[in-house]
This record gives sequence, structure tokens and C-alpha cells, in this order.
Amino acid sequence: MDSLSSLLGKKFHNVKIQKQAEAGLVVEFANNFFRELWGAQSLNKIKAVSYKEGILKVKVSGSLMNQELRFKTNRIKDAVNKEFALNVKQIKATPTFVESFEEIC
Repeated sequence: MDSLSSLLGKKFHNVKIQKQAEAGLVVEFANNFFRELWGAQSLNKIKAVSYKEGILKVKVSGSLMNQELRFKTNRIKDAVNKEFALNVKQIKATPTFVESFEEIC
């Protein structure tokens, strides 16, 4: 018979895996939504990179894309919340000023 701690450990491990899988799906959904909002070339300028505890982290290629993201933040949050029944509280943008945006993502 398994001990209580080993059973609980398995349960917590499964919850952690579930959260990681959900975060991956949120990031994938957000990137697809960006493509809908700004077109196929948008992934060269904006990319969701992580989701954790209600915060979606996004890398943007510069201040113009950062401003575009700010204008559409509520629309993005609403779409993600509706799709996954979550509560995205914040979208955190990190400007990246490099030659090739693909290098950092």
C-alpha cells in the first residue's frame, strides 16, 4: 500500500504538469491570436513566451509594437480568458532591440 505522502506527491506532480501544459496552450493560442490581429508577419515583431499565475509575458520588437500591444491588451486578455476559462490579469511586454527577433525567441 502506498503511503499518504507518496499519493499526495503524485497528485501535486500531476497538477504541476497540468499547469505547464496549460501555459503552453495559452502561449500557442496567444501567438495564433497575434497572427489574426496583425497578420502572418507579426510573429517577427511580437511573440508570447510564457504564462504563469495570470501573467502572459510577451516579447516585442520595439516601441511601436509595444504600443500596439497596449492598445489591444484588453482584447487579447478577453480572448485568452474566454478560450481557457482563465483570469489573465496582466500582459507584460519586454521590448527587444536586436537585429534578428528570432534569435531571442
